[in-house]
Amino acid sequence: MANSDERIIALIDMDCFFCQVDARQQPELKGKPIIVTQFNLILAVNYEARALGVSRFGRGTDAKEKYPELNVISVPVQRGKGDVSKYRAAGQEIIEILKNHCSIIERASVDEAYLDITDLVDERMDQMNCSSKNIIPLLNNTYVVGYCDEDNNDEKRCEGLNNWIVETFDELGDIQARRLAVAGIIIEELRNEIFKKSEFKCSAGISYNKVLAKLACGLHKPNKQTILPAKSVPMLFSSLPINKLRNLGGKIGKAVTENLKCNVMSDLLRFSLDDLQKYFDDKMGLWLYNIARGIDDEPVISRLISKSIGASKNFPGKQAIIDIDVLKQWVDTLATDVSNRLQQDMEANNRRATTITISYQFYRANKTISQSRTLPLASYKAERIINQTLDIVKLLDKPIVALSIATSKFVPIENNGNFINYFKINTMKQDEEAEEEETEVKIEKEADYYTDSKIDVDVNNIEEIENIPLKETNINCDNAIAIEKKNPLAQLQEIFPNLDEIDLSIVQLLPLDLQREAKNYIKSKKNILNVSPSVKNNSKTISPKTKSIKSKSLDKNPKNTIQNFLIKTNEDVSSMVRCVHCSQMIKIEKYLEHTDFHVAYDLQKNINQSINNAAESSSKRTREKTTTPKSNKKMKGIESYFPKK
Repeated sequence: MANSDERIIALIDMDCFFCQVDARQQPELKGKPIIVTQFNLILAVNYEARALGVSRFGRGTDAKEKYPELNVISVPVQRGKGDVSKYRAAGQEIIEILKNHCSIIERASVDEAYLDITDLVDERMDQMNCSSKNIIPLLNNTYVVGYCDEDNNDEKRCEGLNNWIVETFDELGDIQARRLAVAGIIIEELRNEIFKKSEFKCSAGISYNKVLAKLACGLHKPNKQTILPAKSVPMLFSSLPINKLRNLGGKIGKAVTENLKCNVMSDLLRFSLDDLQKYFDDKMGLWLYNIARGIDDEPVISRLISKSIGASKNFPGKQAIIDIDVLKQWVDTLATDVSNRLQQDMEANNRRATTITISYQFYRANKTISQSRTLPLASYKAERIINQTLDIVKLLDKPIVALSIATSKFVPIENNGNFINYFKINTMKQDEEAEEEETEVKIEKEADYYTDSKIDVDVNNIEEIENIPLKETNINCDNAIAIEKKNPLAQLQEIFPNLDEIDLSIVQLLPLDLQREAKNYIKSKKNILNVSPSVKNNSKTISPKTKSIKSKSLDKNPKNTIQNFLIKTNEDVSSMVRCVHCSQMIKIEKYLEHTDFHVAYDLQKNINQSINNAAESSSKRTREKTTTPKSNKKMKGIESYFPKK
């Protein structure tokens, strides 16, 4: 990977993407003003509609009443939620095109992706004759910050571009600026290919890091691209508001503006690194110091799938949930959506989420309070997710204005067809044992909520949900029943053809009976390997009396342990997780209390150990004293301490 000061980064951003997707489905709408709404809230506005004066976050009915020529398209609704699956699929089309040319792609949202094209630029520079005459004709839609005006005047664009190219490719030109020019050619070609294959137009930003590429991308739209050279950064930052920069649009940007009295990016230049690290922490202070100078080392990380999967729904104003039946209805809707998408993701990406975060907002004293809780994700079944969510939210006696279910902390699943099919077959079980055969995982503290669509909407107004329906899977019921009847060892061998190479990380995802079978098999193998010949011979001479003593010690009732005394073992396991300390099944709401017991138990054990050590040490000192020579001094008896009558 190239050094941060040698990289060339580009951001591809689809123009009014939702509108373009719908216009491709309905070609008669191309070139006409379009807005896309969800539950009457405007999510996307194409440039033809913007020319009329329509803006986002308004109401679709209001816009249509004001502008009758407006074409209003509503996001499809499925199970009471907005279904954005067609926009996701269209976004994946773009990614597939980009993958044919670039190997380092970071998908930022449904319609945005960062590309590290450093290697592509170096290869192209070796292949082509880099002269101003050859390059200028290849940059037909390219603007250069500091050389072209802020508007989209093409004459001024051409003039500014020519000046920059001539300056860059003369004898004293900057090599990095030349690499940016070649990058512009590559991105022009990519954008043309995207349009030919998908009919979608896009804009792009090209610079040395993700922050500058994002900033450049938004300067000239639609269907344009912008290059931001290093020498143009100070000029741009002299008038750029703090909150316009990536990562500074929220609380951090507000803190910089209010605490440091900075209005534009160049205002940060008057603060030293020590000053910024005093106001913020060391990491944030260093980042602000560098970004004020156009420096950012954050790499483009190859990521084409989401880090988390979730669904949410807002209930603003009078729509706030105050009835338990309405709450159950929406929890069922959201949980089913998440369950379907998780199962589809497992089949597509061979991974499994291990945590679930339930977040909700409610009204209290005319304020909106946000709370969330993260739990182990024990099952992909919608019923289990519903129960987990209701256990947390149903006791709340305040109006609920937002609810979300998010899953994250994915772990890989071995790319084994038998393993995936095993999980498919197990979903057909209808008896109570199916509830016990779920995956238990450790609790993690945080889970990131995934929003794959680029919708920058106020949290108090948005009513947005994402949904991808699960593809139907045909399973042969006869084969399923046959596999069910097999003994655990046979089922285990279907998953691990070579039982001597059992993967423990996969075992943890199996049902409990197979986990036990795997552990017993591994234990038996270890016992066979660890028994030496002499031990085998000696085992034959053990007396019957010794055998009886051993059998008594092995036959101790495990139910008499203190852990089992405190834990009820006959509970329904449908809402339970396995304790990582004692392997008991514990109810979720009792899990923290149970782990506190282990902490107290270990603490008591350590204290007892310390007391025993002290006692041994004292006994040792006593023994040492008894070995010293006897003194002639007469020892007092205990009677001398009591007064004589």
